[in-house]
Amino acid sequence: MRYNIKQDAQFYRVKVEASFTLIDYMLLFASALGTVFFALFSILFFGTVFVKLFTQHEFEFDKDHYEMTQYLRLFNYFRFKRHVLSYGDINRIVLSNAESGNALSGRGFLSKEWFTIDIVTSTKVHRIAKVEEDELEETYELYYELYYELQEELGEVLSFEVDIVEVD
Repeated sequence: MRYNIKQDAQFYRVKVEASFTLIDYMLLFASALGTVFFALFSILFFGTVFVKLFTQHEFEFDKDHYEMTQYLRLFNYFRFKRHVLSYGDINRIVLSNAESGNALSGRGFLSKEWFTIDIVTSTKVHRIAKVEEDELEETYELYYELYYELQEELGEVLSFEVDIVEVD
């Protein structure tokens, strides 16, 4: 313990400072490290939930320039350009259940059905939607609206494909 006593005309001032040991410094470092770890984990978790709740993926098919632009829209106010693809780069637009399979649940593995609409290029797959089986009707509607709208205008350029396999 350290202390200091000062006296002036009217007051006595006593300052006391607790002493620290090596264990105190180690506990301080460990708690700071743990706080940073859990803070980063919490920030990452918050960020993923935030992105899931408040963002939209927007795909813009340009008939004049023959290109597709993907935007990430935040709060319907901010729009960020993610990808620009010419129609020549797009191999096909696919409705598929290829990502279906076993998923880990509380009691072991559970068979899970996922349906996706993807834009397939030679180098990358751009996801339009990924839904569970209960939203399959909306997925079909979206896919066939895309198909009929784009097939009229760009039928010779874009190819559509349905790749759904029934699993027993």
